[in-house]
Amino acid sequence: MMAAKLYNGPARSDAALVEVITDSKHGEPLGFEICGAFAGPTLLVAGHAAVAEMVYDRLMKLPTLSWMHGTLVLVFLDRMEREGLAFHVQDMTNPEPDDLVFLPYDLDPSRHAAAAEAGYDTTLRASAKLGMISSRGLDADVKAPVQTTH
Repeated sequence: MMAAKLYNGPARSDAALVEVITDSKHGEPLGFEICGAFAGPTLLVAGHAAVAEMVYDRLMKLPTLSWMHGTLVLVFLDRMEREGLAFHVQDMTNPEPDDLVFLPYDLDPSRHAAAAEAGYDTTLRASAKLGMISSRGLDADVKAPVQTTH
């Protein structure tokens, strides 16, 4: 179900281990599991692929991502819905996530970038709240309390 790979983007030589979560039937990517260098909590971030892929791209540009504590699981809801969300989440996250964040979504593609920006900020706040990353260097409004579900 998952294939391990290292992210080797042009700007990152120190990236965290990234596992691509794939559909076992069709081989379609369903999301990413970003593993930090240290043990810690698991944050599940769920959103539609159009926005979630933009959030993933921004996360991969963080220079200290590989120092993260725990695991950030980013899943594409629209792709997972085809076969049942509960089945895939059960198979992907072990242990169960410590927190869950839903990314904002807008049907208008011209607003996806703004939704991705808001989702990226929410993901960083939730990661800092769980102690996965330091909040040092985050914008003041990124440090504001985050609304998540348990």
